Amino acid sequence: MRAAELRRRGAGDGAVEGLARVWADGPGLPAHVHVYDPELRAGIEMILGLGVVSSDGRSLGLEDGEEFVAALPSHYHSSRMWAVEVPANEEGESAS
Repeated sequence: MRAAELRRRGAGDGAVEGLARVWADGPGLPAHVHVYDPELRAGIEMILGLGVVSSDGRSLGLEDGEEFVAALPSHYHSSRMWAVEVPANEEGESAS
């Protein structure tokens, strides 16, 4: 089981805030997304729907589950938005 969180730095005060949690319950299972702020759902789903590129150059999407989650931190790593791996609890959701 793997989990990651998308985070951003706020434009006003620069405070770090979590945007969404992405997790996969195990090998061969698709990734799930929980967007913290419902108003951001469409944008986050659009961004994640574009997929990510793995370290070996393969395109990955939510259907790639754990590989997709593992690739998020290396794909999203800007100063305004980034992804970090986070612990996952037994229900498959991050503990944050």
